[in-house]
Order: sequence, then C-alpha cells, then structure tokens
Amino acid sequence: MKKLSVWLLTLILLLTLAAPVSAAEGGTCGEGLAWVLEGSTLVIEGSGPMYDFTAGAPWDPYKDSITAVKMTGVSYVGAGAFKNYDGLTSVSFGSALYELGSESFYDCDGLTSLTMPASFKIFGASSLRSCDNLKEIRCSGAFPSFRDNCLWDTSLTIVYDVNNPWKTQYVHDLESAFQGRIQFRGSDGSDPHGDPEPTEKPTVKPTPPPTQPPVIETTATTGATEPDYTLQTEVQTVPRQPIPTAPAPVPQEESPMGGLAVALLVVGVLALVAAGGLLLWQRGQKKKRARRRSARRPGGPRQ
Repeated sequence: MKKLSVWLLTLILLLTLAAPVSAAEGGTCGEGLAWVLEGSTLVIEGSGPMYDFTAGAPWDPYKDSITAVKMTGVSYVGAGAFKNYDGLTSVSFGSALYELGSESFYDCDGLTSLTMPASFKIFGASSLRSCDNLKEIRCSGAFPSFRDNCLWDTSLTIVYDVNNPWKTQYVHDLESAFQGRIQFRGSDGSDPHGDPEPTEKPTVKPTPPPTQPPVIETTATTGATEPDYTLQTEVQTVPRQPIPTAPAPVPQEESPMGGLAVALLVVGVLALVAAGGLLLWQRGQKKKRARRRSARRPGGPRQ
C-alpha cells in the first residue's frame, strides 16, 4: 500500500508539471501586422497599415488593462484603434508611421506626451481629439497635415526639430487658427518664428466638430465655441490603397488545452485527497494491530 501511495503522489506531480500554460492573447490587425498582449503592453509588429476598426479593435476586451502600446513597422494607425482608452499612458510609434487614422486616439485622457517619427505626415480627423491631458507632441519630420478637429479640446505645445525648420507662415497660420491653444517651439526651446501679428487672421474657414449639429444662423452673442481649423498646406499626401475594415471581433472560445489543463488539475487534486485518505487508513490499521499485540503480551492469548 505504501508503494501505491508513492506512485499516486508521483503521478500528481507529473500531471501538474505537464499541464499546458495558456498562450498569450493575440492575432492579426492588418495584412502585414500582428498583435500580442504582453502583460499591460500591447505589441504590434510587422509591416504596413493597420485595419480601420469601425466595429471595435480586437484588443478592446483588454482596454481597461492596456497602459502602453509598442509599434514596429506600422505605417498607419487604424480609425478608432484606441478610442476611449483612458488607461493608455505611453505609445511608441516606431520609425515607419505615416498617418494617424480618424479618431485613432480619441479621448485618451491618460496620454500626456507623444513623439512622432520623421516619417510622420498626417494627423487624421479627430485623431487626438479630447485628449485632455496631452501637453506635448514632439515632431522630427516635415510640417504635417492637420485634419479636421485632430486636436480639438486640447491645449499643448508642438515641438519641432530646429535642424528641420518649418515655414513661418504655416506656424503662424496654425497658431492663429487654434487661437493660442497650440504653441510651437523649437527642440532647443526657442521660438524662432515669433508670435503672429495681432491683426493676422486665419486663412481658412473653421470646421465645426462633426458631433455638433450644424448652426443655421449665429451671431457674436450666441457664445458658441469656436471650432478648430483644417490648415491647407503644401504637404503632399502619398497615395495609398484604401485601408480595409477589420471584421467585428469574435469572442474567443476557451482553448481545449485550457479545459484539459483544468481537468487534469481536478483529477490531480482528487488523487491527492484519495492518497491522503489511504495513508490515514493505513496508519489507523497499524495502530489497531499494535494495540492487539500489546493486549496479548501480559496475559497470553485472549479466551
């Protein structure tokens, strides 16, 4: 019986060690891109554009636990990819990013600063809208295109490389359009363009926020909030194929291996309980035999 108990305990140990470990969550998010969740960091690697996510990104089930995003080879961040990710505090875009899709980082209140690579060219419509705590964007490339309401409800400083200067007219137009909420500074902290003249007016018409109904008539006494501006610049948009829309995320079923692991653990626990009960029974039998032998010795065999 003792050998049987040892064998059962050995089997339990082997089953526990052999139980499979569940794989990290992940999948594809573009024709050449794959994503994987590593703890609280979402890692996206590969090459090319991301899908547009009109029905939600595949990592949405983990949005409350994602605090950082690390991209490598991503040229385009899909529309709505990280919309309303308040827990997101850090984003690394890599060196291939060209465009932020519409509403890609809409209402990400955890973001305080972003660094755009030299390849970056386009802030998509409402891409960084309502990021209330975003205070700085560092750009190392040429003057980008600022699409409709890309920085609506923000007040920040855009820092550009003094070794790659931007045109003074572009800077002045944008500062005037944002009515002082957006400041431009060189990477050395200087302001080589100076402030625009007080009489200078925006060269483009305002674009109202898309979520607000159109105003038929308005006067200066209505108190309506002045919308952002879309600045038309000389930046040329590189033609690209339309980004395909990702299919709606399918709830992931429980892995059969995961169910097998649970079953094996349950069997192991039951075997451990049985082995423990067997050992207790053996000890009880030994004590009974010992009491019988001790009772026979003084008076001889019992009648």
